[in-house]
Amino acid sequence: MKCIRLCCAILGFCLLSAKALAGLPTLAVIDFKKTPDTSIAAQSQGGLTIVSSKHHKKPVNPILAQEVTRYLTNSHKFDVLDRTHIELILKEQKFSRMDTSNTLTLEKTGQLLGADYLVTGLIESAEITTKKQIIPYTETEQTLRIGDMQINVTVVNSTNGKIVASVPVIIHKQMVLDEKEPLSEKAFELKLMVVAAKSISSSIINTIFPPRVMQIDGDLVYINRGEASNFDIGDVLTIYQKGNTLTDPDTGRAVGFTKKPLGTVAVTSLNTQYTIANIITGDAKTFHDTIVIKESQPETQPSKQQPLTSGSSDKPFTW
Repeated sequence: MKCIRLCCAILGFCLLSAKALAGLPTLAVIDFKKTPDTSIAAQSQGGLTIVSSKHHKKPVNPILAQEVTRYLTNSHKFDVLDRTHIELILKEQKFSRMDTSNTLTLEKTGQLLGADYLVTGLIESAEITTKKQIIPYTETEQTLRIGDMQINVTVVNSTNGKIVASVPVIIHKQMVLDEKEPLSEKAFELKLMVVAAKSISSSIINTIFPPRVMQIDGDLVYINRGEASNFDIGDVLTIYQKGNTLTDPDTGRAVGFTKKPLGTVAVTSLNTQYTIANIITGDAKTFHDTIVIKESQPETQPSKQQPLTSGSSDKPFTW
């Protein structure tokens, strides 16, 4: 029903500075912005799609920053500043219309708020399309509402103004509308924001703290990632043994690590702070102190099928 593609640079543990190690890193989530002429809604009429475009100068609906704040807070991996506190200070300093693309401004804002890191983002595109289609093998028509968003998320170190994470997040969501009580475009946009917030939070957390196995109980594996993850019930996750750190010889910076696959697990339950999964392959004894990655599922190759015979579900009778 939804497809989420997360493209995030592996930055190791660069956020965990000496200051952060003394306690949890402090984060402040600033309102996200929209680029000018971001598409908001479109409606399909026959084979033609009409897109309405508006010029946006104001921050996006605060629900996105609010939901990102909620997910990051519930992860219990950061001290996340209260949104009311942030808005009050920014208003007093007349920063309500600050340029979030300027790292110097973000650095000063972070220092003013007392945050180690600032999280913000730019919505590059947002489009909601409504179209009608015939349900296969029926003459019944249904209405689909489809939402697509592309958001560039930035995490800035407030002590030096450096961008420590830049994560493009792409969201696609669609749903069949109830003809009796159709969901408004505004309500659908809010649902899209919630999906985006979960993806953004997951990207930030996974960049700083790769998911790990906490405990094993028989065939059950407990993973230290909850509702803020990009896991869904039924997902197949790969368990890896973390190897040596990979260092860029040009910069001397850690860019990732080697990993050895040990097995796979299937998600059965999502809780606020942890996930439960069943072991599919691998030896549970080797799963201790390992990392967990949700792999993109490879496209299945079409299997060789026997020739269809008359009367099969895919070949009708010929008279």
